[in-house]
Order: sequence, then C-alpha cells, then structure tokens
Amino acid sequence: MCDIKFETDKDQKLNWLYEILDSLNEFFILKNPNGVTIFLNKKLINFLGYAESDTNGNFNKFLRDVLHYSEIKEGGNLYKIGLKSKYGIKFYFNMTCNYINNSQNEKIGMIGFLKPTEDYRKSCYSFFKNRFQMIELLDIGIVIIDRDFNIEYLNESACSLLKVNYIEAVGKKINDILKRLNHDISVEDIMIKDRKVFYAINSNDEKFLSIEKGNIFDGSSCSIIIKDVTQKVKMDRIMEQTEKYNIMGELTASMIHEIKNSLTPIKGFIKILQMKYKDDQIYFESINSEVDRIIELTKDYLSIVKKEDSSNKILLKDVIEEYMTVIEAEASHRNIEIIKRYNDTPAVNIDPNHLKQILLNIFQNAFQAINKNGTIILATKFNPVTNKVIIKIADDGYGIERENLKRIMMPFYTTKKEGTGLGLPICKRILETYNGSLKILSKKGKGTIINIYLNVAVPNKEMLNCIMTP
Repeated sequence: MCDIKFETDKDQKLNWLYEILDSLNEFFILKNPNGVTIFLNKKLINFLGYAESDTNGNFNKFLRDVLHYSEIKEGGNLYKIGLKSKYGIKFYFNMTCNYINNSQNEKIGMIGFLKPTEDYRKSCYSFFKNRFQMIELLDIGIVIIDRDFNIEYLNESACSLLKVNYIEAVGKKINDILKRLNHDISVEDIMIKDRKVFYAINSNDEKFLSIEKGNIFDGSSCSIIIKDVTQKVKMDRIMEQTEKYNIMGELTASMIHEIKNSLTPIKGFIKILQMKYKDDQIYFESINSEVDRIIELTKDYLSIVKKEDSSNKILLKDVIEEYMTVIEAEASHRNIEIIKRYNDTPAVNIDPNHLKQILLNIFQNAFQAINKNGTIILATKFNPVTNKVIIKIADDGYGIERENLKRIMMPFYTTKKEGTGLGLPICKRILETYNGSLKILSKKGKGTIINIYLNVAVPNKEMLNCIMTP
C-alpha cells in the first residue's frame, strides 16, 4: 500500500477532531475513507514509548513501519489489532470503527476506538519493566497516574512501600491504595500541598512515608514519588528532644541564680534566729542542712551533663533510709504501705543528693498512681553477672497505657493536668551521667515496676570478696 497525500483544506477540516482526541484519556486511530491512517492521538503514541515528533507527521508510515500494525477483522466494525512498542513488546487491542460524516452526509473519515485486550495488564507489566528498568533500581517509589488518578505504572519500591502487587495495582485508583495505609491521606491533598508525610497504620513496625507530586509528563499523566522517611522522622524527634533539653538548661541556669539570691538572706535570718533560740538548735541544724541541700541540687543541674567523679561512693541502704522518713510520712498520710526488702549490695557511684532526687520523683509518681490504699515495694539487690546494683520500686497503681509508655521519657510529655513531664527524663539524665540506667515495666490496671541500675564503686573481684566475707 502506498502513502496517500491529502489536500490541505481537507486536512484542516479535521483539526478540531485532532484536538478533541488528543485531550481524551483513551486510545484512538483516525483513518480516511480509503483506510489510510491520518492521525494517532498522543495518549496512544506516548503509551507505546514514542513522542509525537517521532511520527514526522506521516502517521500511516509510522503505523506500518514502526508500530508494525496488524489487523484481524472479527465481524462487522470490530477488529483485533496489534501494535509493537518501542521496547519490543507487542500490545493487542480490540478496535471498534465508526465512520465520520460531514454536513452533506459524506464520509470524511473513520475513527477507531482501541480497548486493550484482557492480557493488557501482563503485557503492560513487561512493557514498563523494559521502559522503566532504571526506575526499578531506585529505592524510592515511583507511581504514574492518569488524570482520573488511575495507576498506570509503579516500580518495585512503590509496591514494597505501599504493600501491593503490581498486577493488582495497575488500573486501580491511587486513593484506594493509599487509604489502606492511612484513611486521612488522599492524592487530591498531594496535588494541592505538593508533599505530605503520614503514618502507615498497617505496618508492623513504626513507619512514616512521604508522598509528593512529581513532574507532569503530559496533559494526561503525572508522577507520584513515595519515600520511606521513618529514620528522618525519628531523627527529627531526637533533635526536638535535644532542643527541649537545651531549653531546660537555660531555664535551670536562670532558676539557680534566683534561688541562690533568695536562699542567701534566708540562711542569714536562720543564723540570727539560731543565736536567739539556743535551745532549739536541732531544728535550725535541720533547716540549714535542707537549705544547703537545695543549693547543691540546683548547682548539680548545671553540671548534670558532666561526668561525675567515680570516687563518690555510697552505701544504698544508708542513703535510702536517711530519706525514707519523709517518703514514709507521705505514704502514711495516703494510707499506702511501703514494703522494704534490702539485700546486701556493694557501694555504688552516685551523689547522695542525686539518688534522693531520683527516689523522690519515682515515689511521687507511685503515690499519684495509687492515690490511696495501695502498696509500694522497695527492694535492692546485686547482679554479679552484669556488675550492677538494682533498686526496684513496684506499685499496684493504675499503670501506664501502652502508647504512653513509649513517650514517657520525652521531656515535657505528661498525662497529668498539673504535671511538668520533667520528673522521669531528669531521673534518666542523672543516671546516664553515672553510666546507669532506668527501665519501666507497666500494664494498664496492674501497676508499674521501675528498675534503677547503678554501677558498683569497686572492682568486681574485690566486691565479691566483700560480699562473701562474714
């Protein structure tokens, strides 16, 4: 068959039709009454891997020599045609043909509407695997969607991130896939906001994904880019916590300055009263001791990030018992029983005031969890395997919700109306300066166990000898 050229005025009469077909999201072939192809719409050309300029304006030659057009008539105006893509994959379509008439009822053309056959998805997979083989190597997800938000293609990374199978996903609405991961995400939001980060609720592990709009290829398709940003989100959280710690440090410095200014005249007045009421020296000594302890505590906050002197050794039972008088008084007021179970333990490296601060915070939390009529167990023991001394504080209060347990160590996080969210983070930070640690076990409605781990103050061999000596 030879190519047939048409008069310019006849071609121009169909320009309006060319524009309509290019704007549609379907595949079309336009022929003249003699069966010569005069137009292929952009959607079909792009799908097969070509650009409109590749046709050189001669659609009939392009269809025959490049696309290797094959045609089988199946009856009436129905045909089965084959077109070879740029990357060697042959696609088969069912084509329905209809004549186009002018106002004088003259046949001026024939339009063929192409619908992919049932094996379209499998062919499409093979086609795009070849066409986008470089995209398949990327560790970010790439999804190509049409104007109606139907998925035309997605690479293996996108399948993995979205937890879908390629064959099942192609042709489906992108929103149906996204809402499996999070009901609050939609592609319409992405088109407006360009980028959104969301939590993948059906993931076994905590996972965050970002989805953003990519470059628009033509008037009918655009790309969606999906990335796993879990590590970035977690790093941002760490940076946020670090910033909060920095704020805490600045506030502490200001607080220490004001407290010292106030305590200095208080100590002066106490000395005057001590000289006046010489029979009550024991009370004034206690007051002076507590004022000095407050001053030391405020100073310690400034140096909390510095490594403490390892020569600071204390015996747990002595320090704990020294402060338990105050704690037991509060427990008695609330009708809470404290059961103490001391075991022989070696000396540990921690400042006594720091240990008192830790115990105060933990017992206050236990009192609030129980409120009244409960039990708190305080126990100490030594683990020679880990070379750690353990202080265990267990209460039978209302416990901690599972989702709150993950965030309870974050500065300023609290579920209490008047809480500051600083108690446990400060305890954790203090222990870290001594290479110690704190672990919380809790179950809603059952209670909470807090284990404090401290380093021993002497080498392991010497320590064992001390413990074993009668």
